[in-house]
Amino acid sequence: VYQDELCNVWFKEDTKFESPKVEIKFVLRNPIVNASPYHKFVAEMFCRLFNETADEKFYYADAAYLYSSFYNTEKDLQISFSGFSDKISLLINDFVDFLVNFKIDPIRFNSLKDKVKLYIISLKNS
Repeated sequence: VYQDELCNVWFKEDTKFESPKVEIKFVLRNPIVNASPYHKFVAEMFCRLFNETADEKFYYADAAYLYSSFYNTEKDLQISFSGFSDKISLLINDFVDFLVNFKIDPIRFNSLKDKVKLYIISLKNS
């Protein structure tokens, strides 16, 4: 339907459920995110902490087949949304607002840090 250097939009009819389906991906390019192993680790920790917290907040959206995720790739950070609904714009607005105002829970951070430590120790011992 439309394509340029910033956007690629296409239409594919859903023949199984005959409902509007959408998949949207935002790519946040930032060379610092993967500039070093330290930066990559920090970005990965942030994404994990954010997704754990967001999973709780957006549980009902998930139950309604509206999905969201925030993750680190080799080159950038990505946010993706998908689902069978015209309500995806509400999820995007709530998700971005949640991301902008996100505060890391120290208890959750320490729990994840301990899991990562155990994983690294198990790698060293194997």
